[in-house]
Amino acid sequence: MTIRFVPRRVTVMLATIVGCLIVANTLGLVSKYVFGHGRLLGLVPLFDLDREANVPTYFASLMLLFCSALLMLMGMLKTERKDPLCRYWKALGLVFLYLSVDEAATLHETLVVPVRMVLHTSGVLYFAWVIPYGIGLLVLLMVFLRFITRLPPKTRWLTVLAGLVYVGGAMGFELIAGYYVDRLGGRDVIYGFLATVEESLEMIGLVIFAYALMSHLESESGLFQIHFASQTRTAPLSPGSAQDAVQREADAA
Repeated sequence: MTIRFVPRRVTVMLATIVGCLIVANTLGLVSKYVFGHGRLLGLVPLFDLDREANVPTYFASLMLLFCSALLMLMGMLKTERKDPLCRYWKALGLVFLYLSVDEAATLHETLVVPVRMVLHTSGVLYFAWVIPYGIGLLVLLMVFLRFITRLPPKTRWLTVLAGLVYVGGAMGFELIAGYYVDRLGGRDVIYGFLATVEESLEMIGLVIFAYALMSHLESESGLFQIHFASQTRTAPLSPGSAQDAVQREADAA
């Protein structure tokens, strides 16, 4: 028996989950800002995209971990084939492993106050974690630029698209939200909308990247097929055992 994981089907499943999380968050915003029910038996914070330690947070963390595993699998495959780019796959897998831990533990949030105090940031840099992470992103781009350009066209452009969507949400809308909170108001319905777009783009970017990796793995090795061989075999009966079986049937009769 063979079970085949089709990248398109897995992607549709992941995209459906993302859509459900966005809808649940939007309904929570309506409940909070239109009807004045900010908790609704705990369901609103449970699916709030701007909160931590809830369903969207752990889903995003698992998505990052999934991408990390796919990258590591590709790294091992490339190592077996003596591909000189194998170390890039593994290194990128470690980066996504860190991002998964960061997402679950909100490590970047701990940098906001110290960086803001040291650099006296405000406005678009109100959420000051974007400064060290932005520098880190530029370093990663320089390190992995050669690697990205040597990917197959489909994988390369999907990876670029995923990166633009993810970073556009994680940093682009974080800058806008920081300016809004610092200069124009606080955490109201407009901020809720900005946070929704930010987190939605992050999850969509991860889904695109996961599809790119799954498709690349499938084209490279057919790795998304799992074969199961039957372990049950009928051993041939020896003449003596056959006679014993006939005798047992006769005695039973």
